[in-house]
Amino acid sequence: MKNKKALSSVSLSSHSFLHRVRTHRFRVIDMDHFVCPKQNSEGWAEFYQILLQSPTIGACVREIFIGKVSYEWCTWRRSLHESWPCPNPSHRSDSKERHMLTHPTVNQYRRCQATHFDLIFPLLTCLHANRVNYRAVELLNQDDWRFFPTDSRKAIALNFCKPSITTLTLGWLKNLPVSILKSILELPQLTTLLLEYVHVDIDEPVENRDKLYLTNLRTFGFISEQDPTESNMKDVLKLIFASSSQSLRKLTWFNYRLIDDAQVNLTDFPLLKVFSTSFKVRHFGLAIWPLLLKIKTSRQLTTIEVFEFFGMETYIAMDTIEREKASWTEFDECFENPAFAKLREIQFLFSHFVTAEQNLVYPKFCRFCTTEETAVQFKSFFPKACARGVRFTYGLRHDREGSPLFTL
Repeated sequence: MKNKKALSSVSLSSHSFLHRVRTHRFRVIDMDHFVCPKQNSEGWAEFYQILLQSPTIGACVREIFIGKVSYEWCTWRRSLHESWPCPNPSHRSDSKERHMLTHPTVNQYRRCQATHFDLIFPLLTCLHANRVNYRAVELLNQDDWRFFPTDSRKAIALNFCKPSITTLTLGWLKNLPVSILKSILELPQLTTLLLEYVHVDIDEPVENRDKLYLTNLRTFGFISEQDPTESNMKDVLKLIFASSSQSLRKLTWFNYRLIDDAQVNLTDFPLLKVFSTSFKVRHFGLAIWPLLLKIKTSRQLTTIEVFEFFGMETYIAMDTIEREKASWTEFDECFENPAFAKLREIQFLFSHFVTAEQNLVYPKFCRFCTTEETAVQFKSFFPKACARGVRFTYGLRHDREGSPLFTL
C-alpha cells in the first residue's frame, strides 16, 4: 500500500514538473549550419510549421538559431502574475509576438545570397529587434554598401525598415544610402537605435523635415571617429535629437567633434538617466574629456544615474592597468561635480570574458588579468565614488538581451 502511494506521489510530481522540464529543454533550439543553402531553408520552413502545430513542444520554444541568424519567438508578459513561460503565440490569438534577427556580420548575407531570408522574412511579421554587423570590429574594416550584391541589398533594406521594429543596431557600414536612413528615421515604434561606425553616402543630401517621427526613442547611440566635414551625419543627428529630446533616457556617444556640430545640448534631455562612452587611453584626451567638461558645465543636468564605459581592454596585464591609473583618477574627480550628484552606478563592459583557465595557456611573464580582476582593479581607482556608495558592475557589451551584470 505504501509503495502504491509513493508511486502515485512520484507520478503526480513528475506530471507537475513536465511542463517546466520541457520549457527548460526546448526553450532554445540551435540549427547549427553556418551556410544556409536552399535545402536547409526549405527544411527550416517545414520545421517552423511543425512547431506551430505542436501542442506541447511548440509552446515551450522561445528562441531559434539558424546558423548565425537568430529568430526569437516570445511574448511580453502581460502581468507580473502570469506564469513563465508565456503561451506560444500560435496557440493564443491575444498574445503579442516578438521576432528578433541577429547578424554578427553582414557577410552572412553574402554567403547565404539572401536565399533563406526570402523564406524567413514572411514569417517575421512582428520583427521587433534587429542587430546587424555589431561584431565586425574584429574584421578591422567596414563593409561598403556599394559592393554588396543586389539581392543582399534588397534583403538588408527590407530587414532594416519593417514598421514593427523597436530595436535597431547597425555597425561598421560604409556608404549607407540616405534613402534607407530616412526609412529608419520614420519607424513609428523605434525605441532603441545604435549607429556604430555607420557612414552615410556623402553624395546624397539629408533633407530637413517638419515632422519628427522618433518621439518614442529612449535609447540612442552614435559612435564614430569620422571627421564631421567628411560626413552629413550632423544633419541626421539634429533630426534624431530634435525628435527624442523629451523621451531619451540613455545616450551612447563617442565623437567629440560632432557633439558640437550637431548642436547637442545635454540639458535638453530632462529624462536622461544613462550616459555611455568608450574608454581607451588613446581616446581619453581627445574624445572623452571634452564630453565630461560638457556635462560638468551643464549645471542644470543632474539626472545621470548610471555612467557606462564600453570598449574595455579584454586582454590586459596588471602593469598596463597601473599605467592607466591617472586617467581613471580624473574620472573619479570629475564625478564629484554636482552634475553627477545622482550617480549611483558605474559599469564596465567588455567584448568577452577572460577566465583563469584561459591564462593557463600563457607563460607567467605574459599572464593577463581575468575580466573580474581587471574590473576590480579599475574600481580601486574610484575611491571617492566608492565612499559615496556608488555601485560598480561589469558585464558583456554585445550579448543577448537582458544579459546579467556582475556586482563588484
